[in-house]
Amino acid sequence: MADRARRPLAVVQGDGKAPAPAKKPPAKKRAPAKPRTIAHAVKLSRKTLLETLRDRIAAAMDDPRAHPRDVGNLMKQLLDVQNQIDALSAKNTPTAAEPSAVANTPNESWDEDAI
Repeated sequence: MADRARRPLAVVQGDGKAPAPAKKPPAKKRAPAKPRTIAHAVKLSRKTLLETLRDRIAAAMDDPRAHPRDVGNLMKQLLDVQNQIDALSAKNTPTAAEPSAVANTPNESWDEDAI
């Protein structure tokens, strides 16, 4: 009896043999993200367009076939695009607003009989 307590329960077939363990199906892999096209980015937003341009320019600069004179021009364009992205990001971030007049006004005493 002590031997039975240690063994885990198993489902058996009619012939007394345990069935083969079920194999899990292989995990589905996500398709690699397609690079965003400029035509698609134009339809989304200005920031998306600028980010797509930045990525395309950076890829063109990293291309080993790129001519050095082209890399210089691409670097200037990349810096310009990055400055535009930074300007857009600065507009979207909330700045510290000045406290309202209500926060600066001292409390006055309340008189219930005045009502």
